[in-house]
Amino acid sequence: MKRVALAALLVVALGCEEGARFGSWNVARASHPPWTAPAAPSASTSEDAFPAARPGLTPSQPFDLPAIRATTLANGVRVVTVERHTLPIAVVRVIVGRGATGAPPGVAALTAAGLLEGTKWSTALAVHQRFAEMGATATTAASYDAVTIDVKVPAPNLRAALDLVADMLRGPTFPDDRIELVKSRSLADLAHRTSRPQRVAASQLDAVLYPPGHPYHEPAEGSEGAIRRVGRGDIERFWQAAGVPLLTSFIVAGDIDDGATLGMLRRLVEDWAGPAPLTLPALPPPVTAAGPRLVLVDQGEAPQCAVSLGWLVADRESEDIPALRALAATLAQGTLGRLGKLLRVERSETYGVHAALVPRAGASEFLVTTSIERDSTADALRDSLAEIERVRTQPLESGAPNASALFRDVVWQSFETSDDVVAALTGPVLRRDSVDRLRARLLAPATVGPEEVQRVASKYLTSESRRIVVAGDASRIRPSLEALGLGEITVR
Repeated sequence: MKRVALAALLVVALGCEEGARFGSWNVARASHPPWTAPAAPSASTSEDAFPAARPGLTPSQPFDLPAIRATTLANGVRVVTVERHTLPIAVVRVIVGRGATGAPPGVAALTAAGLLEGTKWSTALAVHQRFAEMGATATTAASYDAVTIDVKVPAPNLRAALDLVADMLRGPTFPDDRIELVKSRSLADLAHRTSRPQRVAASQLDAVLYPPGHPYHEPAEGSEGAIRRVGRGDIERFWQAAGVPLLTSFIVAGDIDDGATLGMLRRLVEDWAGPAPLTLPALPPPVTAAGPRLVLVDQGEAPQCAVSLGWLVADRESEDIPALRALAATLAQGTLGRLGKLLRVERSETYGVHAALVPRAGASEFLVTTSIERDSTADALRDSLAEIERVRTQPLESGAPNASALFRDVVWQSFETSDDVVAALTGPVLRRDSVDRLRARLLAPATVGPEEVQRVASKYLTSESRRIVVAGDASRIRPSLEALGLGEITVR
């Protein structure tokens, strides 16, 4: 019985399918009779019992998205639910559709952090204590487009978690002392991020892709100076405009009942009133900055270099988006992607290469990122650019990994856990897509053919629009980078 109880606790604590399998193993093991030594093998259980032929490939399994249900409450709050009864866990994400592009620099991120620091009905300590007592984890964040509240909680405590989240939405107080604490934490986090080459390269890439003055030129969390300038009044003004029902959506996934969850939220937030959201000014044209094409950020004697390649591509509503997602899978979907096979499998120079499309208004970003052993950086960059050029100019070879098959793997993996489900649905829910439109967006890249992959690669991944950032030991790698002939190098 003790093992059974321990297994159940491990399942809840781990909150993932691996935990469920581990817990089930322990439960089964606890019910087994005492161990006895196996009998000696008979003459018939010899090497001849092993298969003589190599097993064939397992047939591809059909895949479809889980059932997604969406309802809009009378006050405009949208509720999206997905039942998944693999674990007794519920995952909640609240999306408030205003982010860093709708506020002065740093304000959205500090507002998000401040939501956990007290409400009209609970102090900051009480908020954190209540989440802890119900076995929940709670975090907040801000992107360019939204402020989010994330809660993961044992399913029996979902009502209590939603009740506290509703308080955070409807009555945050942003006390002065807690805001100062939040600012101190944000500055410490910023200092930590600037010590990591991967984060430095990503931040610098946005700065060279977008011209000064464009909201995407600055990090969503704000610079050190911006964070220091934010006051409580800035936060309150932003939340008065952002924290309104018509901009708010809930995604709830996991061991839930759709109808019961919807009923909870009706009781908690349907009487919440607020003004109509203000229309934000249009973003500046997403023209790639005319500045440096290759930036080298000196990170002292770092043994590795972080490399980021970026292009501005189609608007997130463009018909090219599915093909661009398939292109990302073609280039770097694990070791099957072309760049992963080149740099990881064949050359063993990196633990992984990542390609991703970041959908944004005006122009999305197409990114390729990796970390490379310092003295191999220039060779890896040269060969990666050559491989991208082959994708742009040559048909995919017969027998090469198929883009649609690779992306089916991506879609499958993006729905493995309830956390994955919530993450995959966030973009379409933020844009308030219908369920049919949402499903179409998520599944469309799996139907893209190789000709479409090459077409968008040729159209968007040009050397003229490409920007490169390398973060590492400048004194060691600059000569080899200069030898590539990629143009002037700007050292920062």
